[in-house]
Amino acid sequence: MRRVQSSPMAFILLAALALFSSAAPYRLEPLAPATPCPREPLWTVYEVACYGTETPPELLRAIAVVESDERDSATGDDGESLGRFQDRKKYHAWRESLYGPYDPRDAQAAARVYALELEAHYRLSGDWDIAVAAHRQGLKGARTDGPTAWYLERVRSHLPEARS
Repeated sequence: MRRVQSSPMAFILLAALALFSSAAPYRLEPLAPATPCPREPLWTVYEVACYGTETPPELLRAIAVVESDERDSATGDDGESLGRFQDRKKYHAWRESLYGPYDPRDAQAAARVYALELEAHYRLSGDWDIAVAAHRQGLKGARTDGPTAWYLERVRSHLPEARS
């Protein structure tokens, strides 16, 4: 068997031939327009926070709108109240003892704490009006003095059925 010797020039010639033969013009068909993937709608902060509770997400959102226009950076009561739910500093440690540490300026964490608290107030009172008023007056105040009418009206005005 005879061995064929290769020269550098033969190698270059073969490489060029391989390169140019594979570069023959191809006709590419245009791609079909992409069809959008169906997506489930994303959950809101309030839907996530209320998951597994009896608290209606719309009610939690209405409270946040009334308290701060849903601004996590909101500060009220001369710096005593923080976040979208206007979490008062003097009650913050008590809430943390019940629900764990949270930042009142963190929308998701604060919404979860207030969803749980609203549910607890509802379970203790059996009345959503008292549970909502307890956010502002405390549960004892809402029970003994009755819910503050102006506050309830403001919260109700931000519920979906009030806007339709």
